[in-house]
Amino acid sequence: MKNRFIFYYVVPLTALAGLPGCGGMAGAAGQALAGSAATGMVTSGSNKARFSRLNCEQLAAEVAGAKRGLINPLTIPSTQAYIKDAQSVAASKGCAPAA
Repeated sequence: MKNRFIFYYVVPLTALAGLPGCGGMAGAAGQALAGSAATGMVTSGSNKARFSRLNCEQLAAEVAGAKRGLINPLTIPSTQAYIKDAQSVAASKGCAPAA
């Protein structure tokens, strides 16, 4: 699954950053999105370890706080990975799904 994620999201974004007509802001945005996606994948293990020490209410608060962070388009991929990790730990603990 992770390899598929890298192929479909990270590779095209880094390739877009290197195209001759896509300099300046488009290139910087492509690199930032690719970096954000890669960061979300790398930190997944440490996030899950930290989430495993939280109770259901704390996990719900983490998800709610992360969803408020989805306003920044450059950090959306890593924030979505963070939310997914929190929700998977919550599900394994039998917590009610966070809204």
